[in-house]
Amino acid sequence: MAGRGRRTPPRPAAVPRPRLRLPTLPSLPSLSPPPAGSTASGVNPCAGCDRCCQYVALEIDKPVTRKDFDQIRWYVLHRGVSVYIDAQRDWYIQFETKCDWLTDGVCTHYELRPQLCRDYSIETCERYGDGPGYTRLISNEADLEAYLDHRWRRRGRRPAARRRAG
Repeated sequence: MAGRGRRTPPRPAAVPRPRLRLPTLPSLPSLSPPPAGSTASGVNPCAGCDRCCQYVALEIDKPVTRKDFDQIRWYVLHRGVSVYIDAQRDWYIQFETKCDWLTDGVCTHYELRPQLCRDYSIETCERYGDGPGYTRLISNEADLEAYLDHRWRRRGRRPAARRRAG
């Protein structure tokens, strides 16, 4: 799904870096729910929630061709991989994989967390947000087929029958 000029080509896989040997930090007090715009030092609005630490999601190009949708199918045929469409109609691939710093639902290095974690908005997170962060979740082949059927019905046409490998 590359080549539409929207994204730069992926970089070659980097050699895994060694784990950082950082001390475990104590839990910080919780806010439930946090005051709007709260950025008080030492306050962890994530205490008691670890959902965003359980997956990695990366934006992908919106599929257009049969080949693109076959690529989506390939993704979701793998355990722990799903694709979703967010409210802005952007497409993401999501990998269910727990952060190594997460222990018993708590970030053991909260004050040293990566910038991506710091930038994650509590106003739009799954804990404090107004529902799921997606408009369509595709977790398996059946979900993809249902999405494609809906899409084709909405457009008033149906593609020729697909051949299945068997």
